[in-house]
Amino acid sequence: LRRAHATAGCGAFVRAYSAALAAQYGLAALITGVNKLLERAFSRLIKLERHTSRTREDQALMTRLFVSKLLNTAALPLLVDAWGRSAWAATPRWYAETGLIVVNAMVFNLLMPLEPHPRAWLQAWWLRWRGARAALIQADLDRLHEAADFNLPKRYTVALVTVFVCSAFGAGMPVLFPIGALTLAVARRADKRLLLRH
Repeated sequence: LRRAHATAGCGAFVRAYSAALAAQYGLAALITGVNKLLERAFSRLIKLERHTSRTREDQALMTRLFVSKLLNTAALPLLVDAWGRSAWAATPRWYAETGLIVVNAMVFNLLMPLEPHPRAWLQAWWLRWRGARAALIQADLDRLHEAADFNLPKRYTVALVTVFVCSAFGAGMPVLFPIGALTLAVARRADKRLLLRH
């Protein structure tokens, strides 16, 4: 009887713990997804502002992306956590619940610098395969082998959000420092490869 009662208690614990972990990982994935949607929305909306130069357009885009992604990645989990509490305190439970969401969001953001590479490679391959037959002069072939624009505002935004989130939460969660260093190393390697290989 005791063993059956203990097993039933463990099953309930495992289900509750699994649901909590799924919610935390789901929220971290949602944060990353919203960041990607913000990127696309601001990239299209910034064109409507009709800036006088590409530099000013990139500057405005980077500022808007940085502020919105920082608020989404760092401030939103804090606000959601503080919603039902009368006083905010960084307790061990806070680190296990809300802190883990921030850490998971940063791990998901680690993969963001890699996102354009497979798509750019497939798109370039398809255009080269399809367009090589239609090319009439050398300029047509040159156009097929040109790389896509190197999007600096998005690259700077990834680096800035990483540095700011790691600086803000790193004292309480030191695991963010290696995650941030790895994110910047992956971004550097990915950008170097995209810049030199395409």
